[in-house]
Amino acid sequence: MITLGGTATKVHLATAATDLRRGYSGLYNLIEHEFGGEPMSGHLWVFANKRRDMVKVFWWDDGGMCILGKRLHEG
Repeated sequence: MITLGGTATKVHLATAATDLRRGYSGLYNLIEHEFGGEPMSGHLWVFANKRRDMVKVFWWDDGGMCILGKRLHEG
C-alpha cells in the first residue's frame, strides 16, 4: 500500500488498453461506470495505452482531480 495523506491508498491498474486522449471527465466516467469504482476515493487509477509506452494516473485529493502522465522510452 502507498500512503498519501496518512491513509492507506489502493492502486488500481487497468489491464486493457485505454484511449489516453481522455481528460478528467472521460477518466472519471470510465472509473465510475466501467469499473464500478469511486473516483473521489483518493485511490490511484493507472491506465496505459495500447503500445504500453504511455501511462496516465488519475488521483483525487482534497483539492480536486489530478492526472499525471508519463511517456515511457525503450526498455
